[in-house]
Formats: sequence, structure tokens, C-alpha cells
Amino acid sequence: MQRSLLERIVTDPKVMAGKPVIKGTRVPVDLIIHRIAQGETVEHLLEDYPKMTRQDVRAALEYASSVVRASQVAPARGRKRRSGGFSGGALTELSTELPVLSAVSGSPPLTLSTLSGES
Repeated sequence: MQRSLLERIVTDPKVMAGKPVIKGTRVPVDLIIHRIAQGETVEHLLEDYPKMTRQDVRAALEYASSVVRASQVAPARGRKRRSGGFSGGALTELSTELPVLSAVSGSPPLTLSTLSGES
């Protein structure tokens, strides 16, 4: 991720329960990703959140992309099918810790569940 974009995303336990947010706002990254996934336009997001810029939206997308890239997956352990595949799911998550991002932000390591708002 570009350093300038990374600097637009911050975490602070006192703001939005430590979720990654756009710096200087209380707008969480997961909200931006969710609204874009639901078909909302960047223009509409910027109207709803006037403190945000197009670069902030781009930073949120890049941040989410880096979280997914940092996640490690492997084939699930299951009984082997006759076709040679495995039953029990295609992928199993091995690691979602993001020590690089937490080292930059100074917060505890983030996980995918933290980014998505799950507990």
C-alpha cells in the first residue's frame, strides 16, 4: 500500500471502538466498503460525508485489499473425495493477524473480524 494512502487510515481505541477509520473522521473503513459493495457511488458517499475526499475512499479500498492479501488460506482438511477434491469447504483461514499494519498504526494487531466489525 502506498504510504500516503496508509496514513489516511488510523485506529484509536477511543474512536469507533478501535475500528480503522478515515483520519480526522469517525467514518469506519468497513462502512465505506459496505456502501460501495451495495452499489453506492463515490459521489454519494462524499455528499454524505463532506470531510472525506476521493483519496480517502481510495485509501479505504486499498486498506481492505491489503487486509485480504495479508490473510493466509490453505485447503481445508476433510475426507478426500473420489474425484480427488476435499470435502468440508474449499479454504480454511490460517492467519488473519496483520502485525505490519498494527506496527504502523501503533495499535494491537488487527484481524479480519475487527475490520468487518464482528466480535
